[in-house]
Amino acid sequence: MKWSQKVVGAAVGVVAFTAMGIQPVMADGSLDRIKKQGYVNTAVNQELPYAELKSNGDMVGVLPEVVEHVLAESGIGEFKGVLIDWGAMIPGLQARRYDMVSGGLYINPKRCKAIIFSEPILCDAESLLKLKSNPIHLTSFAELKNHPTALGATAPGSYEHIAAKEAGIPRDKLVLWEGNIQNGVQLIRTGRADFLLSPLSSNLDALSKADDADKFEIIQPVTDVAGGCAAIGFNAADRELRDAFDAGLKRLQASGKFDEILKRWGASPEVVLATSREKKCGGVPN
Repeated sequence: MKWSQKVVGAAVGVVAFTAMGIQPVMADGSLDRIKKQGYVNTAVNQELPYAELKSNGDMVGVLPEVVEHVLAESGIGEFKGVLIDWGAMIPGLQARRYDMVSGGLYINPKRCKAIIFSEPILCDAESLLKLKSNPIHLTSFAELKNHPTALGATAPGSYEHIAAKEAGIPRDKLVLWEGNIQNGVQLIRTGRADFLLSPLSSNLDALSKADDADKFEIIQPVTDVAGGCAAIGFNAADRELRDAFDAGLKRLQASGKFDEILKRWGASPEVVLATSREKKCGGVPN
């Protein structure tokens, strides 16, 4: 799946809502606003299989493919992606710098208080990436916290960064990286950190692109950090837009195309369909 970049973002396909036949319970004007705008702006980050904007402007990943198919029936216009670091995604969405986030934000109760999510699209387990030559062996965030020298590499604002802080891992035991996950792998490769804290599928994809993949190993599961489920994030005032997306997602799942997309990227649609936004929000209304 490929789309061409335009100006600061990536024009990634023709999107739409008008043919969805949606009649939201509460009209908030968000659909009309998008129709008048003529395109949808979305924030993404560089981490496959979630999403990646390549140097030539092409965008690939589970979320861009699902979003394109969900929105493919309307006549709004273009669907544009802009690269945003993890920690800036939610503040930017709240400030309406873009219309949605499709970069792989996991649903959790704290985020459910700040923005609204679609139903889950991609679920994943947590893992630790390390050099085989590194004698330190850990299987949990608690062990990382208590180890006298071990350092973990994580992206600011990511699910793993939040989980590390909640686990009580001190700031000086975390080495932060931004941008492409290969920047995190480089921290491990050069010994500036001992473990890369990332989703299993992301670590697997990162190694598939590394010439020295045989020097690394992946530890999973992480025994004290549950995996998460990524969804599309929307401004809390845009429920009409979110509900329209959910309806299209449900139709995509019923068509069998959803399963096809996820399996092509090595993901499990069964795990996604076994959970829900309500479960992942942990009782927080969304």
